[in-house]
Amino acid sequence: MKIEKINNWFEQLAHGIIKQRWLVIGSFIVLIVVSVIGLKKVVIESSYDGYFLEDDPMLVQSDKFKSIFGNDNYVAVLTECDNSFSKQSLELIRELSNELMDSLSYSEKVTSLTNIEFMTGTEDGMTIEQIVPEVIPSDKVSLDSIRLKAYSKPNVARKLVSKEAV
Repeated sequence: MKIEKINNWFEQLAHGIIKQRWLVIGSFIVLIVVSVIGLKKVVIESSYDGYFLEDDPMLVQSDKFKSIFGNDNYVAVLTECDNSFSKQSLELIRELSNELMDSLSYSEKVTSLTNIEFMTGTEDGMTIEQIVPEVIPSDKVSLDSIRLKAYSKPNVARKLVSKEAV
């Protein structure tokens, strides 16, 4: 039968390997050394540029974005005002965020003070809400509540709002 023929072949192979074990071991050592030497020459390119033709619209837009902003990881827009948590400032930040999202080609997301989610624990579980509600309040108590929520999130307090913000 075929299975017996296959088994005999493997048995002969095993006997041959045992007989010539020093040659086999030496061959494997040479193979490993050559592989390690060759590893130094292996280059892994993680950039997506190689997947596109030079005149591909996506690549052209990406290169244009990099030339304007210096990289394609993120862009920061800094604003300066007397009170970052006033109704007028929050409305302008939201308007700027929406404009950036609409006008920047191929942008995945825009993170700003006006579109960050805030999680709080409740008796029923968790609620997730925007730090700044859709309708921006004008009363001082609500605006102070927004400020407290923003400063209670360490990433927001360190990265989106300066310590000096009123």
